[in-house]
This record gives sequence, C-alpha cells and structure tokens, in this order.
Amino acid sequence: MRIELTSSDHHLIDKATQTIVRRVSKNGRKPVAKPMPVTSDTHDDGFVESEHRRVIDIWSASPELVQTLTHIQLPEGIQVTVTEAG
Repeated sequence: MRIELTSSDHHLIDKATQTIVRRVSKNGRKPVAKPMPVTSDTHDDGFVESEHRRVIDIWSASPELVQTLTHIQLPEGIQVTVTEAG
C-alpha cells in the first residue's frame, strides 16, 4: 500500500506523516516515509505556491490495518491518495 500526502503547508504534512507512521508502527508494521521534492508554481502576479509531498509505503497491509488507517483524523489542507503498491 502506498499513501501519498500532499499539502502547501509543510508543518501540516509532517505532522500527518508522523501520525500515520506511529499508527502503522503500533500494528507491528514498519512503514517507510519518504519526502518528495517540492513542486513550486509561480503565478503571473509573482506569487509562489509550493506543494509538499510525502510518500508512505506499507508492505503487507492487513485488513485490520487498513480499517485502522481509515479512522485517522488528518488536518484540513492535506490531500491523501492511497494506491496499491506493486
């Protein structure tokens, strides 16, 4: 399972990543969290918008772990994408 988090606020995304990693670790799994490069977009008015990403890979995610992850409350401003790794 791969969980990708995206946000314009690096503090929020780091906190969300820590929350997920702690919850997964309590279930006996060893997740791997990787920071992704920051994507910047400069608008016509000179405003720079940065997008921060984190990827968490979880090997052999059990149905119980998936159920646990669906109940995690993440702050607003975090976009989550879950895909099957492999």
